[in-house]
Amino acid sequence: MATGEDGPGVAARLQSLAERLGGAIEASEEELRQAAKTVAEELIVLQEKVTKEASVPVRAERPSKRTEKEGAGGDRKRKRHSAAQCLGMLQGHTGTVSSLVGLNNGRIASGSLDKSIKIWDMASKKCLSTLEGHSSWVLDMAVLEKNRLASASSDKTIKVWDVTKGKCTTTLTGHNGTVSSVTYIGSNQIATGSYDNTIMVWDLDSDQRLAVLKGHEDAVLSVDCLEEGKLIASGSRDKLIKVWNLEERKCIATFSGHTAWVNHVVAMGPDKLASCSQDRMIKIWSGPSVQEWRCTVDFKLNQAALCLSYLGPGRLASGSSDGMIKFWDTDAEKCMATVPAHSNWVRCIAHVGHGRTASGSEGKAIKVWTARQ
Repeated sequence: MATGEDGPGVAARLQSLAERLGGAIEASEEELRQAAKTVAEELIVLQEKVTKEASVPVRAERPSKRTEKEGAGGDRKRKRHSAAQCLGMLQGHTGTVSSLVGLNNGRIASGSLDKSIKIWDMASKKCLSTLEGHSSWVLDMAVLEKNRLASASSDKTIKVWDVTKGKCTTTLTGHNGTVSSVTYIGSNQIATGSYDNTIMVWDLDSDQRLAVLKGHEDAVLSVDCLEEGKLIASGSRDKLIKVWNLEERKCIATFSGHTAWVNHVVAMGPDKLASCSQDRMIKIWSGPSVQEWRCTVDFKLNQAALCLSYLGPGRLASGSSDGMIKFWDTDAEKCMATVPAHSNWVRCIAHVGHGRTASGSEGKAIKVWTARQ
């Protein structure tokens, strides 16, 4: 059988899915239900991949002339991968790395399904501290002012951390389901998305909830700030993207186009948004005004598109379920580099400063990359 994912590769994926279900069993009934739903979808994707590749006939390999040309650039795959370089690996988490953000002074924060947040020094590749307090998975983080972090968790809470002191200063409660996403919206406020289908806006001066935004018909998987204090975007399992006016506290635009749940939305400025989906597509949305946005660019991946990171004007990075990360020029509408980054699904990717991008996977490792622009 000719297959791009060998027996050990399939076994690793199945083991990862089993670990996810195992972790959810210790959590609430709602978390177990959501984990089972996610695992079922991923098993379908894995089955489709194995079935498709198993149908490819085995052909006897012929001697290739490519090896003779490798020194002259004949190896296309190697040439394409050379546009990005791995600068190092950070290891220490005991569960899937689910979230990454860049901090000041060359540091990275990582969140994991092992319930912890770790602060890393990129230069020494050492873990500086571990923040513990969540009772379940850490799924997302946002950088705040004054050297603080906000974290979203499947324990249904949001925590605010003083990174310098290494301690939690605030715990926010109110969501009735897993808190999947958090974004800073300015004026010491954050917005959070949840499996309870809502988005909540919080004031961190008073630790009070300011608004509950309703409109999605399934779990909200991602939120991001388009314009501080004014606009945020959300992506959901209902396959829709919504833009919300924070001043009026209402949805002002809804966009369809993805054929499966929207895993991640990332602002590329106040007038442009990137989205990625389980349907293997990355889409760029823009227009004269938010209400007039349409999909202006789309990229198709080989497997589910799981995460995105905005790298700067016209630049985007993505991670997918085949372990690949890609660097995109959205203005030229082309892929600048494709990197076989991980042997497991790439769950998060983030611009971490100094022209570097970090990726985290179900393999529990973080890798730091640089890509030629």
